[in-house]
Amino acid sequence: LRKNGASKSKEILELIHADLSSPLLVASLLSTRYFLFTTDDFFRKMWIYF
Repeated sequence: LRKNGASKSKEILELIHADLSSPLLVASLLSTRYFLFTTDDFFRKMWIYF
């Protein structure tokens, strides 16, 4: 994401940043060990998926 607040995208969901975590040492309540973190560049909305 840009630090000055400017966006490269012109509309929602045009550019999405994603980060997949390393295996977590402790599993979640649903026994998952990874999470996916995504951010919409235009809207700056963030989602986390386990």
